[in-house]
Amino acid sequence: MADLSGTFLGRYKLIALLGKGGMAEVYRAHDASLDREVAVKVIRLGKEVEEEFLKRFEREAKALAKLLHPNIVPIHDYGEANGVPYLVMDYLPGGTLKDALNVMVDGQPAKVPPMPYQKAARLLAPIARALAYAHQQGIIHRDIKPANILLTKSGQPMLSDFGIAKMLEGEEATQLTSTGAGIGTPDYMAPEQWTGKVDGRADIYALGVVFYELITGQRPFKADTPAAVFLKHLNEPPPPPQQYIPDLPAVVAQVIGRALEKKPEDRYQNMGEFASALESLAVSGQHTVLAAPAQDAAQARKTQAALAGVGLLVVGVLVVCALLGMGALILRPAFLFPAAKTPSLPAQTTAETLPAAVQTPQADTPAAVIPTPPAVSVDACAERMPPLPANNGNAETDRRDASSGQGSINTRFTTSLAVEEVSAYYKSALESGGWEWWSSNTRSDGSIDLSYVIKNMKCMVHIYISPGYGKGTEVNIGLNTVR
Repeated sequence: MADLSGTFLGRYKLIALLGKGGMAEVYRAHDASLDREVAVKVIRLGKEVEEEFLKRFEREAKALAKLLHPNIVPIHDYGEANGVPYLVMDYLPGGTLKDALNVMVDGQPAKVPPMPYQKAARLLAPIARALAYAHQQGIIHRDIKPANILLTKSGQPMLSDFGIAKMLEGEEATQLTSTGAGIGTPDYMAPEQWTGKVDGRADIYALGVVFYELITGQRPFKADTPAAVFLKHLNEPPPPPQQYIPDLPAVVAQVIGRALEKKPEDRYQNMGEFASALESLAVSGQHTVLAAPAQDAAQARKTQAALAGVGLLVVGVLVVCALLGMGALILRPAFLFPAAKTPSLPAQTTAETLPAAVQTPQADTPAAVIPTPPAVSVDACAERMPPLPANNGNAETDRRDASSGQGSINTRFTTSLAVEEVSAYYKSALESGGWEWWSSNTRSDGSIDLSYVIKNMKCMVHIYISPGYGKGTEVNIGLNTVR
């Protein structure tokens, strides 16, 4: 597809090409109606597959439009103009995590030094919470990697590229997304993902690889071909992260090891568990790693044999496709959402070149595993929350496993107060109530998200405040404990 800069798609004028991928191009654009900058992803289609991809595009666009989370890049609009489908979302000039980790020095690529583990955990914990939310909506990302984690100007992480997300809504969704094995990026793919049959634990594995990469400066498995990378993911244990960072606390290696278990049933069983582990490391550097679920020996042998059989099958298919000149089509599928490219960071290859929001000093932590005291009940955390501001009497509360002391309490309501007024209220009320600021972000659409913690109680609250467009200001509060 030719560069569309200078042309219009509906009311959006495409200004400059930011990046391109297998089947999409990303443009910085101007929304003529609202007079603001946005990012537009233009889907490139071949005539022979146009109908299939248009169906997938429409379904995935609707799925994305349902996602409302402070750390997910929101979809504002989607449509089709002159046979070209497109998605409209926030324009984030901060670039991607991949850009932040790879800089240019004298025209040559150079990597930023490994990130302290507490800083890496602080950066990825919001992404884990965003994925936990998406999983609750029945959406699996399936392509977690640094290129799909965008950064705001303040350095807050935002998850993008749900283009190959699979809706878990029956046979129709399966048919629309069943493009075969190998959907994802080989360096970050869980072993079972090559079969095309995955659940949210595949995203846990991929985010574990990103965590490993951030704190060691290395991906766990490297090889000359994607097929060889897959076999390593399938059969080889990852090198201990202490091989690269000798003084890394053992508890951090245990968290990584649990996320990178070969068999899904041995990993964290949901993204919320992994998010809690990351939050604990970020806040205190301590976390108790629960034992993986026990598995019957016969069943374990059966699972391993099945995965090995899949490995031989996938490798065989890759060899045949390579001979036919089709290997790239299978191994690098046409993603709907390539990551935007931004100018390289300054040449200094130090940790200080990363966004200020993730620059937190690393505390000295003993290398031994230190049991973490049980978290205070989430209800005790709720007692420290200020009362709701003036609202429209439509507050809804959703309790998830709160009776056990863990879990979360989510509250939603609308108010006639402006976004800034709600934000000022919570900042003042929380800080005067002993809560400590964790992060905040103001988006281009006027929405604001806030995060606060009480470290000694291991309480964390996320507040997302957004314009209601005629329905009053919308407020979403997520309260949880970190273990």
